[in-house]
Amino acid sequence: ILDRSECASIFTTCLFFFNDTATPGIYPLSLHDALPISMIVPDRLVVLTFDDGAKSDIETVAPLLKSYGFGATFFITEGLNFLANKEHRLTWDEVRALHEDRFEIGNHTSDHAAADVQPPDELQADVEAIERRCAEYGIPHPTSFCYPGYRHSPSAVSVPERSEEHTSELQSQAYLVCRP
Repeated sequence: ILDRSECASIFTTCLFFFNDTATPGIYPLSLHDALPISMIVPDRLVVLTFDDGAKSDIETVAPLLKSYGFGATFFITEGLNFLANKEHRLTWDEVRALHEDRFEIGNHTSDHAAADVQPPDELQADVEAIERRCAEYGIPHPTSFCYPGYRHSPSAVSVPERSEEHTSELQSQAYLVCRP
C-alpha cells in the first residue's frame, strides 16, 4: 500500500505526462458516446474524474490539478459515511471550495446505492437530494452524473434523464451521464 506522498508523486507524474503528451482521440467511451456528432472535441482532451468526496480531493488532488492547469469533475455523494466522517470525507463547504476553484461538481447520488437494484423512485430521490444540497451551498445544478460503482440497469438509465421534469423548483437541467 502506498502512502499519501507516494500517491501524490505518482499522480503528479501522470499529470505531467498528460500535460505534455495527451493524444487527440483518446478519451472515455462514455464521453464520446454522450457528445452530439456535431460537437468538436478539443485536441489533447483528457477527462479526469474523482468519485465519492474523499478528503484527498481538496488536500492533494485539486492543488496538483490547479498547478498543471487541469480541470476535473468531482462526483459527490453523501453515502459512504460522507456526513459523519470528516477525517476522510469532504464537507459541503469544501465541495463549494472545489466549485469556487472552477472544478465541476457532479452528482453521484445521496446514498451511493447500487442503481441496478435500487427502485427508480429511490434513485430519483437520491439524485434530487444532491441537487438540493448543491443549491443549498451555492453550487450550480450538477450537469454530470455518474452511477455509483458504475452499476446501472435499463430502469436506472432513465432516472437522471427525467430529472428535469421531476424537480421544477430546482431548475434542473439534462445530465451528461457517465456510463461504463
